[in-house]
Amino acid sequence: MSETKHTPGKWFQTPDGFRVFSENPIDALDITIIAYTAHNVKERTEEARANARLIAAAPDLLVALEAVTSQLRRHFDQEFVLDGDEAAVIQAKAALAKVKA
Repeated sequence: MSETKHTPGKWFQTPDGFRVFSENPIDALDITIIAYTAHNVKERTEEARANARLIAAAPDLLVALEAVTSQLRRHFDQEFVLDGDEAAVIQAKAALAKVKA
């Protein structure tokens, strides 16, 4: 996995469901706020909670996508690539490029 510029570590959704933070693995009292998905009571919707869940999962999704594309690269180096599979690999690489820009 190549080095990225985002906040390292595991990201967590707060119990209220509207904030995402990252905890420093060395000092649990040192946290970084990643996102607020609801800034006032009117914005506290299920959609805002779902957005926070997606944001909190982003580092795990990145690791999973890197692992899958790595496996696919090895597989496609040895076998014929079907059109649909090739398109999926291109899409995954484009998503990774957005993250690493």
